[in-house]
Amino acid sequence: MIKVDRFDLILDTVGVWSRPRILWVAPSKMPVQLISLVDALNTGLAGCGVEPDKREYKPHITLSRKVTKKKLPLDFEPIRWSVSTFSLVKSRTDPKGPVYEVLESWSLI
Repeated sequence: MIKVDRFDLILDTVGVWSRPRILWVAPSKMPVQLISLVDALNTGLAGCGVEPDKREYKPHITLSRKVTKKKLPLDFEPIRWSVSTFSLVKSRTDPKGPVYEVLESWSLI
């Protein structure tokens, strides 16, 4: 069982990944609780024989795909997101874009 306290995620950074042309927002600082959650999930995966992703975890929210403008809105009010659950989500690519399905959710403490 994973026991991690609830936390606030402050989304205060905006950027674009140029190759996939994705506009995103992200936190400039990772809350300790989020780091603990990622570590616990990776430990659980390893215990099931699944090798966790070796890349550094970088939380973000995709705002737009196929972005063509070079200028970014640099000034915006940071968004405070109160995180009280985490979910296992299945994604698939549809001709109209990605489709996400929540398979299971769990509460944080």
